[in-house]
Amino acid sequence: MSEDLPSELDVKLLNAKYVEYKLAAEREEEESLKETLFDEEDYDGAEDYDEEDDDDDDYIDNYEPQMKQSPNRLLKLVLRSIFKLRKHWLLTSLGISILVVNCFIWSSAWNISHPSTQIVSNVSTFGDITKSIHNLQWQINELNNRQKSKFQDLRNYIDLKMDEVSSKFKKVDQQVDDIKRSNEALLSQLNALSLDNIQVELSKIPVIIDDDKNIQLLPEFKDYLQSYIKSSLSSNEVQRQFQLNLQGFISDYTQEIIHSKVGFMNREEILKLISLQFQENKRKLIDEIKQLTTRSLRPKEVPEKLVSSSGYVKQDKVDYAQSSNGARIINYLSSKTFKPRTKSKSWLLSVFSASSPTTNNHNANGYENQDPDNWDDVNPTSPFIVLTQNDGFWKTEDINGTIGIKFLEPIYMDEFLYEHKRVFNSALLTSCPKVLSICVQSDDDAYLQEHTPFANEQRGDKYTKVLELHYDLNDDAIQHAEVPSWLKKVLIKSMIVKIDGNYGNDFFTSLYKFHIHGITRFDVLSVEKLMQNTEISEAVKRGFRTTVNSFGSDERT
Repeated sequence: MSEDLPSELDVKLLNAKYVEYKLAAEREEEESLKETLFDEEDYDGAEDYDEEDDDDDDYIDNYEPQMKQSPNRLLKLVLRSIFKLRKHWLLTSLGISILVVNCFIWSSAWNISHPSTQIVSNVSTFGDITKSIHNLQWQINELNNRQKSKFQDLRNYIDLKMDEVSSKFKKVDQQVDDIKRSNEALLSQLNALSLDNIQVELSKIPVIIDDDKNIQLLPEFKDYLQSYIKSSLSSNEVQRQFQLNLQGFISDYTQEIIHSKVGFMNREEILKLISLQFQENKRKLIDEIKQLTTRSLRPKEVPEKLVSSSGYVKQDKVDYAQSSNGARIINYLSSKTFKPRTKSKSWLLSVFSASSPTTNNHNANGYENQDPDNWDDVNPTSPFIVLTQNDGFWKTEDINGTIGIKFLEPIYMDEFLYEHKRVFNSALLTSCPKVLSICVQSDDDAYLQEHTPFANEQRGDKYTKVLELHYDLNDDAIQHAEVPSWLKKVLIKSMIVKIDGNYGNDFFTSLYKFHIHGITRFDVLSVEKLMQNTEISEAVKRGFRTTVNSFGSDERT
């Protein structure tokens, strides 16, 4: 301890001396710097040197010529500025901080007045990245939780199964122990058996044992069998039971040979077979008669069938679906005509034919002008052919196409018929329409909407669906749709016939002829004059009494 104290004092003395020497060196350095900065020989011409405010203004202004003369003056000025900054470091740092804050405030204000899309995009990108990181973190946590739950479920499942297996093994062990105990009991019983015990009880066993100790026969059964045989032989039952009936045996044996070898049948079997065959033929005849009865025509239908099959139909009503009675095609409501692709014309001929003035008589839909007086000029590919007497079909490229028909004047429709001529042409037969939907235009749309059963199947704002015609290609060529009584009281201006499918043609659907019968408003007004005319027979008037009353009636129900 005595040795350590002098050493510590020596260290402290050395430190104190080092501090004194350092302070003395700093003072000398400051004094030398001051002498360098404030050398009076350099200010011989300075009469207005400002000693009170320590400012450099007078120094620079008064001694500028001298600084130019001596190059060391500039160095002294720099050193003097550094010294002042070092002496007043607190004020200097405060000024620099204020300057930095002002610059920051100015730059923030400028950014607010001039926003930068790049900064905003960077900020939004950073926000998206942050959201993505949070989302990824959430997904990782979710996966971790799911993994933990699955692992826990698996662990519980494995524990459950292990418990079940363990319980089963315990049961197996218990059963094995039971089997061992039973085996031990049996072995103990077997070991307890001996020949002495068997010999003692041998007289009680009801069997015969030979020299080789094999069981031969039960003595009781042997006695029973001997007594039964003796009793059977002593009676005549055996003779009566086994006595052969020679005549019956021969008859049965003969029938067996005939049936199996020759196939001969006796009279009873033949009569039975004939009766069965008669009943079968009778049943077939009855079924055939029933079918013929159901397919045969009623007496009232025979004349109509004969007339329709003869190809002659009496036309006693005006057909308003003919162009001769003023019917026209509504082009913008009709589908496009089917035009087969041909390779007969080159592209050059098609250009010249398209620019030829003779082919510019088509309307907007490509149909020719509807001129019923010049039937020779009617284009077979135009839908207008349906309204003429020309023997041709109109083909539309739309399988479920439409055709619009406008009447010359509104009519009260009495019948709607469609005719598809039977021709020896598979394409025209397979393109026959299956279902025709009739949509009409009238001034009384509210009345139509109220009575039509197809209120949910309208076509546009002006046309209302009122009828459907299901055309059967296996039936007559002309088939009609039943016009209800409420529809006969409505004036129809025009109609659209919509096709719903055909009989298998994938390229086009064809239409032949429509027949629309009825009367106009003018005809209704002239009925009264016809009924009062005495020159017209009652036979003619009778037809108007029965039919015309339903047309144009003001009483609508």
